[in-house]
Amino acid sequence: MAMINDCDHNLLVWIDLEMSGLDLNIHTIVEIAIAITDFHLKNYIEGPDIVIHHDQDVLDKMNDWSRTQHTKSGLIELIRQSQISLHDAETQVIDFLKRHCPPGTGILAGNSVFVDRWQVFLIIFGKIYKKLFIEKYMPRLHTVLHPSIVDCSTLKELTLRWQPVRYTQRPHKQMMHRARDDIRESINELNHYRQHNFYLTGHTIRHPPYLPAPTLSNPRTHLVWLKTDSDQVNHVYVIITDGNLNILNDIYLDMNEKCNQYSLLVGFLHRNILVNRSSPICGQCVHIDRARIERIVPELLSCCHYRSIDVDVLNVLCRRWARQVYENRPIICANSNDLVTELQGSIQLLQYYRANVFKFDLFVQEKQS
Repeated sequence: MAMINDCDHNLLVWIDLEMSGLDLNIHTIVEIAIAITDFHLKNYIEGPDIVIHHDQDVLDKMNDWSRTQHTKSGLIELIRQSQISLHDAETQVIDFLKRHCPPGTGILAGNSVFVDRWQVFLIIFGKIYKKLFIEKYMPRLHTVLHPSIVDCSTLKELTLRWQPVRYTQRPHKQMMHRARDDIRESINELNHYRQHNFYLTGHTIRHPPYLPAPTLSNPRTHLVWLKTDSDQVNHVYVIITDGNLNILNDIYLDMNEKCNQYSLLVGFLHRNILVNRSSPICGQCVHIDRARIERIVPELLSCCHYRSIDVDVLNVLCRRWARQVYENRPIICANSNDLVTELQGSIQLLQYYRANVFKFDLFVQEKQS
């Protein structure tokens, strides 16, 4: 079968999972669905939706929330009836991908997709956000995906802060808790943001300095910007901004004295944000930093919202949807030896995208008037 567009080797790969529960060491994938679209969210190609067989001992370990939801949807009985193993399901998904895009080029898309790609275990308000288990339970699939992601949660969080009326008009999920339904809802949500939030046609590029945005004192708007230097996490830099991207406070830590530094980092968050998970973690390719921090300071993530704001998502989307904006963006050089410059550069890049991408932003309208 021909690929959607042989000239555009990056396609959006929509994957959603249903799991047996919350614990990565106990629970597992019970359903996986996949679909592919181009970046115009057209040419929808539906892939397999696979219910995976598990023995009764796996079903007995299912947590209460999952048992209730999967009984209601009929998924538990389908798991018993299925004859497809986890390995065979992974093979079918990979075979589908190979028919439509070259290995390493499909960009994973969905809601909170960083959780699918990385072994980050987040329990938020009694439920897990699904995209957790690919790396552990389907490592072959993990290796054939592009390293970038398109996470609808980034646009959701930015719209909430900058376009609150638009936020209330977004498509709402029906909470069916079946993988195929979740994919269709995520595509519909991203298409809403594309049509209603983005300048998709040419306009005058705005460069800094921008008109200063008012400082927002409400800590519910605050953002936690995070950068680590390596997988060993020898150094950590954290910035707190308000929703208008004004820097409010920051902390740079040498993590070699780990116990003391862990408490300093968590204490810094307690002093600067509402620790009821209202503040998302932000950065460029932030899912990598989030996974590193989860491994050594899980208490930090428990203070923050389960969603992330990944500036790289805007790089990926603007490259396809707003080419002029993308080509004129500030270039942020990754440098593990200069976390301060790199993370502050990510904030400047998001300020640029705010000024040049988002429609009907009250602050941008004020600048234009």
